[in-house]
Amino acid sequence: MQSIILALLAVLLLGCSQAPVQPPPNDPQVQQPPQVELSQIDVPVSLNLLSLRAELLNKLPRPLSQGEVSSVIRLPKWGELPLQTTLRHKLWIQDVQLRVDGQQFTAVVSAAFSVQAVLQGSVDAATLASCGWNEVPAQVRLRLQGTLQTSARGLQLSPGQWTLEWIRPCQLTALHVDVGTVLNLPVIRDRLRAQVDETLREGLGPTGIHAALAAAWPQLNAPQSLGHGLWLMLHPVALALAGVQGQGYILNLHVQMQARPEIVAVRPLEGVLPVMPALGSWPGVSGFHVALNVNLPLARASALMDEALADRTLMVGSHRVVIEHVVLYGHQQMAVLGLHLKEPVDSLIYVLATPVFDPQRGELSFTDLNFSLETESMLARTAAWMLGDNLKRQLMQRLHIPFSDAVHILHTYTRAPLDLGSGLRAQIDIKEIRPLGLWLTPDYVQTVVVADGRLQLSYGVP
Repeated sequence: MQSIILALLAVLLLGCSQAPVQPPPNDPQVQQPPQVELSQIDVPVSLNLLSLRAELLNKLPRPLSQGEVSSVIRLPKWGELPLQTTLRHKLWIQDVQLRVDGQQFTAVVSAAFSVQAVLQGSVDAATLASCGWNEVPAQVRLRLQGTLQTSARGLQLSPGQWTLEWIRPCQLTALHVDVGTVLNLPVIRDRLRAQVDETLREGLGPTGIHAALAAAWPQLNAPQSLGHGLWLMLHPVALALAGVQGQGYILNLHVQMQARPEIVAVRPLEGVLPVMPALGSWPGVSGFHVALNVNLPLARASALMDEALADRTLMVGSHRVVIEHVVLYGHQQMAVLGLHLKEPVDSLIYVLATPVFDPQRGELSFTDLNFSLETESMLARTAAWMLGDNLKRQLMQRLHIPFSDAVHILHTYTRAPLDLGSGLRAQIDIKEIRPLGLWLTPDYVQTVVVADGRLQLSYGVP
């Protein structure tokens, strides 16, 4: 027993006589956060064809066509005498109907017209015959059918042929006059088609879709509260039109948005709204990947490690090690654990380790523990038994500390609806949480966590 006591006294005296171990410098190799892959988010956009109809009706000239032409006609009952006449006409649009069924688009234009034949040279310009003049006008219906298609330039209409249908025919049989010639319907039809095509091109093309997206653009760029002091930023970077389906007056566009979403712990300041990109095309991406940057102050991490050691006593074989305090910082690409020992030697020793983040538990731990060279030298002279794997294994088991509640909160967002304002809602479905990087700075432990899943946007109240 006396020999054991003398040996321990010798160890303690020798330990006290040693110069303090020099700590590895606090010089972590600071890294840039890795870039998270792009996310694809489907943005629902609806176009109401009734608005397009009103725009078209507002643009069409009133009347669409009018004029008069001179014509020589012969009437049998007047002995085939040539009569100099003036044929007058007016044609105006009564209504336009726009409908869609899937990708099939139909435009129906109802037009009314009047025709009058007036004898030239008469004192009162006697009317020889008329149709719809000072009476119920004659009517025709022009129908255009086509297919809606998507392209890199937006939504395009591949039109078919215009068809003409008489609703209320015009009879000028007494004059043997071809009303189609009087009205010059092919010319009118081309003029009408040009106006309709222009309106559809503007309303259904990039300009119209851009206007529809513009209403949602501020919400897509605004910080969205997730509760618990967290904020979601979508950071959209590109837009593309991927499909179209419709029913009746409603045209539903499938717009895809590429974005770099992130979750931050401080509400971002309101900045200048980014310019909305034009519709384009890109290589396919998939999924929703949102980055969460978490910073843990080194002082807080050290305090948590003190708590994790509980009574701060470890049994290494038959020997007792008492740790008074733990300090964490970075050295190059490693973490440094500075352990202030009370037993068996009152000293500071330093352990180099690799920091590891567990996204499922939200915990910070350490692997690949190795003593610094000066620590190894000191322990070899004072308490060589501490150099074994037993102490390092117990430190790895004990030093699991909570990194951030934010990681646990991510799991709670699965299928949680978010109100983005202006009727726009988001629903997040988190499938997996994975660490993208972990490193130390002179003041923090930093990590980037990526939550993979799906983000669905919708309009209206569910």
